[in-house]
Amino acid sequence: MPISEAKKRADRKWNKANYARIPLDVSLKEKDDIKTHAAEHGESMRGFAIRAIRETIERDNLKKRKPLPLRKRATEHQWKVGNAPPPHPDVLGYEPPGRSEKEPNEKDLKD
Repeated sequence: MPISEAKKRADRKWNKANYARIPLDVSLKEKDDIKTHAAEHGESMRGFAIRAIRETIERDNLKKRKPLPLRKRATEHQWKVGNAPPPHPDVLGYEPPGRSEKEPNEKDLKD
């Protein structure tokens, strides 16, 4: 059954409101290389391009962050024995192995 003109118009309107086109011109050799690489990884060329862009953004954002100073890093052993220095302020939400943010209350201690 063919798609009605009303459905096509509605789809075009929705796509225009929700998507942006990013033109990309590459040489025919580059296109073949991209297509081959994407196929080897089970991706479409579009999927590969989106993944490559996202990974590059993530990698570039990691470069902006300062590495943690060595003196502030704790080993797993230090965390286990409770002798670790306080975490660096950049390490948000890091919970050392075997520890919990919740302090035991009297009820927990009785059990």
